[in-house]
Amino acid sequence: MKNLFILLLIAAPLFLIAQNEGEIRYDETIKMEIDLPEGQEHLRAMIPSERTSQKVLYFTSKESIYRDFDPSKDNDEETIEHNSEDGNVQVKMVIATPDNKTYRNLETGDITTQQEFFGKKFLIKGDKTKYEWKMTTEQKKIGAYTCMKAELKDTSRTVIAWFTPQIPTSIGPGGFGQLPGMILEIDINDGQQKITANKIEMRKLDADEIVKPEKGKDVTREEFDKISEEKMKEMEEEMGGSGMRIRIGN
Repeated sequence: MKNLFILLLIAAPLFLIAQNEGEIRYDETIKMEIDLPEGQEHLRAMIPSERTSQKVLYFTSKESIYRDFDPSKDNDEETIEHNSEDGNVQVKMVIATPDNKTYRNLETGDITTQQEFFGKKFLIKGDKTKYEWKMTTEQKKIGAYTCMKAELKDTSRTVIAWFTPQIPTSIGPGGFGQLPGMILEIDINDGQQKITANKIEMRKLDADEIVKPEKGKDVTREEFDKISEEKMKEMEEEMGGSGMRIRIGN
């Protein structure tokens, strides 16, 4: 009996490593902060305070992809229209979820991000951000998993990550990772954006569940940021009527 017990102790870690793949579903919530024109503050009640979308992370020991949970809802839009009683104020809001994906090659560390902006798709490659996480001693449970807390601060944001060493892979939702375990929750700027796992299933994936994105114009992160900035300036110049368009990215 003693020999059998020792054999099981040795075999168990090998089994866990072999099963280190599966899917994690997340709720991704973004708060909407909008500055309204002077005299139009009464319209704030029309505007949703936040937007939640369903995401999924598929992962193996070699690669992963984070994307919308239901691909059929790519470019799903919600339109809200309002006309004042006198007809002098017309507001149209189009809230759209872009078709974004983040693919990782876990063996090389390379990341490819498909980013959609105003109906055009871009492929951003070589985006290897080095995260300088600060580990803490705080712990909490997310589902059946014990998670540890890590913090990240840079010039524009404060990020809190909850990760579990019980899933031994250094990845997470979006482009986040580089922690000794799977990230199950991300909180950016005290709830401005929050990503929380709601279902975790360790299983063998089908071959078509992780597909590297290949559609879109190849750009660097710097080139994409410049394109985004120029487009937003163009939109600001075009605005001047009573219309309003809102897009929420992730």
